[in-house]
Amino acid sequence: MGSRNEENGLPSSDSTDLHLSHPTRDECIKIWTNISTSWRDSLELPDYLQESQFLITVPLAKEGGMTTWILVDKNLPPEQRLILCSCETFYKRSLASDTYGHVEEVVVHGIASVLCPQPYRSRESVHDIA
Repeated sequence: MGSRNEENGLPSSDSTDLHLSHPTRDECIKIWTNISTSWRDSLELPDYLQESQFLITVPLAKEGGMTTWILVDKNLPPEQRLILCSCETFYKRSLASDTYGHVEEVVVHGIASVLCPQPYRSRESVHDIA
């Protein structure tokens, strides 16, 4: 088991217990709720949550186009793990060319929405991911 911070019991930034995982539906709702005050503009929370659930069904995101990741303690089961950080990655086909003009189809990954709850923003583990 990896090392833990004595003050708060959280895994230290070099802990082998830190793990990137995919959130459950309820964990996604927890993420969206935590960030809603910064992102929902004039929407009320229920409307913002409904919008967030809709946005994972649009062509850019559906069918593996978007993946949500969370940084958690791998020893805890879903719904009991503390979400230290989250982000989304986008999988897209693209065209790339070299200096000789050869063009090939490639896959690119974009990282978006790196989000961290306020209490964990100064922790090294989150900086290591971002």
